[in-house]
Order: sequence, then structure tokens, then C-alpha cells
Amino acid sequence: MSVLEVAFEKGIADPPEGSVVDSCLSKSRIPDQVEIVKSIVENVLEKLEIKQKEVHRHLVRLDDQVEQLTWLSAMDQRDVRLIANCGMGEIGKITMAKVIFNQLSSHFGRCCSFLEDVRVGSSTEEGKVRLQKKLLYDIVGSRLAEQVKDSEQGKKRIREVLHIKEVLLVLDDVAKEQHIEHLIGNYSLCSGSRIIITTIDKTIPLDEGFNGKIRQYEMLDMDARHALQLFCRHAFGTNSPSNDYCWLSNDIVSSVGGLHLAIEVIGSSLKRKNKAVWKEMLDNSKNVPEEEILNKLKISYDGLDNN
Repeated sequence: MSVLEVAFEKGIADPPEGSVVDSCLSKSRIPDQVEIVKSIVENVLEKLEIKQKEVHRHLVRLDDQVEQLTWLSAMDQRDVRLIANCGMGEIGKITMAKVIFNQLSSHFGRCCSFLEDVRVGSSTEEGKVRLQKKLLYDIVGSRLAEQVKDSEQGKKRIREVLHIKEVLLVLDDVAKEQHIEHLIGNYSLCSGSRIIITTIDKTIPLDEGFNGKIRQYEMLDMDARHALQLFCRHAFGTNSPSNDYCWLSNDIVSSVGGLHLAIEVIGSSLKRKNKAVWKEMLDNSKNVPEEEILNKLKISYDGLDNN
């Protein structure tokens, strides 16, 4: 038996209905082999592809929250669900969304898409089209995505796809109801689909026109114990500070509150630094407004990612 026949028999790839392959396999004559092999490869890749998002190894306080969000996703149900992960900025919502995405993606095969920075991307027509194209590319490939010329056409194509495909979508940093509308059309989704959004606005999403269930989960700030643990993992590689850095660690964590990003970046920046640098950081963090801290930290965080 040929490799092609084995692939078709095992269900790894299906011969196109009514195609030459379908009628000629029994005759051991396979014309146009290049196109056939290409079709098989695409099918195999689609069936074997497992999409995963990279998650930072220093995870703290997530087990209970992951369990709750997984329960809200209810993968044993065939309804359509939209889960809104709400909370103030920089407390770990995107990290949580990545963990959930990684856990659920195996249920959907290729039909998964994770769209980051939806608020920023949706601020321009070009940005909307880019997000729409990525969604289509992730789920059905480049051919349909490349056909999109403007956001209205993108909405139409997405609506057609999501009506027949069972999908897992994550929309990160949604600020308006319209952001969701531009990316999942008129809410007419295939049964079994799951949409997860992260947002700081508890009033999003509205339930008008949505053909499924909406569940909301609110992420809270880190408590002092977990915040210190996260800081120490970045600063020392351990769960607690060394004795001679104990008070400095506690004071620095206290000065930035439960801001996940601030704790990560400041902890990483202080690793292997002497006490003089730590004390300077403490003084600065006490005197700089929270909003300004976040703006500076975002730049630092991007730099860490690039390195």
C-alpha cells in the first residue's frame, strides 16, 4: 500500500471529494501528484497543529483562577460561550488568557486565534484589517485572509467562517463593544465555540444579539504574599527574599501595589544588583505616580522581551 493510501485510510488526510485521487487510488495511478501531495501536507499540518502561547515560567497565584475560568468555559457543553476576563490594567489578565488558551486549544485543532492589543489595533482602519486578517489566517489559512481589502469585507468573511467553524478566540485588551463586533461579526457563531476577552471595562460585552452565554470573571490585585513571591522569583529565583534583602523586598512590593507588570519588571531589573541600587529603586517607586510607573515599565518590559 502506498504512503498516500495509508494517509487516506488512517484519516490523516482525506482525498478531495470526487477528485482524481478518489477514483484512481484503486488503480494505483495518481496523476497530478504535486497538487495531491500538497493537499495531503496541508491536511496533515492542519490536523497535527497545536497552537500554544508562550507563558512566563514565573507563575504565581494562578491555579485557582485557571480552574475557575476553565469551569466557566464548560467544554463539555455544546453552546456558544463568551468569557469576559475583567480587571484593572497590568494585573495579569493576558497571562491568564494565555494559560487558558493553551489548555483549551487542543479541543479546536487549527481553529484557534489569539489577538493581542485589540484596543490599539482597532484604532485605525489599517489596524482593524490587520487583526481581521490574522484571525482568518489562523483559522482558515492565507488564501481567504489575503482577499480582505477593508474592515467591512473582513467582517463579512469572518462572519462566514465563524458560522460554520467551531473556534477558540482570545481578544486581548478590548475597550469597546465595537471591537468585538469588528472581529466576530454579528455574533452568529458555530455551536461549541469559545470567545475569551480581556478588558478593564466590566460593562463589556453587552448581550444584545449574541447567540450564546456570557460569563464574567473579575481578576483582583495580587495580595501581599503572592506579590512578594512573584517579586522574589524574578529578583532571586526563589519564593522568598534572603534575610539581608527582606525589608527592602517588602517595601518595594508594597510601594507598587499588586501591579503584576511592575512586580515582574522591577524584580528582574534588581537581580544581582547591590543594596544601593535597591534603595534607589525604592525611593523612585515611592515618589512616582502609578500611571507614570506603568508607562515606563511597559517600555522596559518590551525591552526585556526583545532580549
